[in-house]
Amino acid sequence: MSSSELFKIANTLNPFVECDSDEANALIKSATKIAKSWSGSWLGYHSRVYYKNFETPPVGAVFSQEWGLIDSSMGTKGVWREQLFDDVVTLIYNNAENPSLDNALEAANFAQEVFDEAQTSALSLAHANFNLETDKFLAKIVEEINATRINDFIAHCRPQGGHKITR
Repeated sequence: MSSSELFKIANTLNPFVECDSDEANALIKSATKIAKSWSGSWLGYHSRVYYKNFETPPVGAVFSQEWGLIDSSMGTKGVWREQLFDDVVTLIYNNAENPSLDNALEAANFAQEVFDEAQTSALSLAHANFNLETDKFLAKIVEEINATRINDFIAHCRPQGGHKITR
C-alpha cells in the first residue's frame, strides 16, 4: 500500500471541506441570538429556561444552576421562564424566516455516503496491508475509527467537570 492510495481516498472528501448553506446560516444566526437568553444549564428543566421574551439578560440578571426557579432570593436574579422545547425551535425557525433545509440535508446525506465509503476504503487498505495484531499503533487507530459515534461529539461539547447541584 502506498500513501498515494490513502491520499486519493482522503481527496474524495475535499468537496465537503467548504460547505455553506444560506438556510443553515440563517438558523445558526437566529439560534445564536436566542442562545444569549438561555440559562446555560444542560440539566433537567433548567435546560429549557430563558430570560423573559428571549431577551439578553441585563447586568445583574443571573440564573442559578443550583436553585433554578425555586426561590429567587437564593441565587437566580431577573425574570427567567421555562419554555417548551418545541416553542424555542419554532421561534428559531420563525426568526430565520422558516428556511427549508432540504438541500442542506440532501448534501449532508451525500457527504455521509462519501465519508462512509472513504472510511471503508481506508480501513480495508489498513486491514489488507498491515498485520494489526503486531502493529499496535495502527490497530489503536483502526479501533478508534470504528468506535467513533455522535455521542462522542456531544460528550466533547457538553460542560465538563465540577459537581452539579440541583434542587
